[in-house]
Amino acid sequence: MALQFVPRRVLVLVLMALASVGLTASSVAMAPEPNPIPVRWQLDLDVGPLRVASVDTPGLGPMLYFYLTYTVTNNTDEDILLAPSFDLSTETGINVVAGQGVPASVTREILGRLNNPLLNDQVNMIGVLRRGVAHAREGLVVWPVRDVTADEVRVYMAGFSGETARIQVIDRQSGNPRDVVLRKTLMAIHRTPGNIDGVGSQPLGRAEARWIMR
Repeated sequence: MALQFVPRRVLVLVLMALASVGLTASSVAMAPEPNPIPVRWQLDLDVGPLRVASVDTPGLGPMLYFYLTYTVTNNTDEDILLAPSFDLSTETGINVVAGQGVPASVTREILGRLNNPLLNDQVNMIGVLRRGVAHAREGLVVWPVRDVTADEVRVYMAGFSGETARIQVIDRQSGNPRDVVLRKTLMAIHRTPGNIDGVGSQPLGRAEARWIMR
């Protein structure tokens, strides 16, 4: 099957998604973008800035961690099971799932520094989110910094929309067609020129934030 023409920026995002599951895009039925008007349930998401913290880590000493906070509100017409996921990647090839390689003591330390009794860690954010502003939840997300020289950091936030899209790709191991389901995901791009080690707790510059299918 011939590859249909798609905008380069859309194709790049799809290729990144396929690479994360070990697939190639030699046969892509389409590279979809989210519908301009949500066609499925969607939660209201307010994402704070991406920052860096140095935290004393058991057995390792002071280590750097990315973190951000967010608020999610359910203004749909039904209660929604909230199970968000957060991935972080850099242009240097680093890909990290939120919480991976982050000791519980590090999360507790950052929560303590933020001094917000309403702020939840990743585990405590999971559960049914009831309707209405009164039931909005605030969460903290943490990743280890694995490359202090990265010039761009992208955060992918999924689980806040029920919209999905299905594309067909060729599995590079078997050579057979395979369906891949993409989820509507909020992507936030941050520019980080220079050494991340020197930014302290200052917010990293957010160049763009938009919904994609990933």
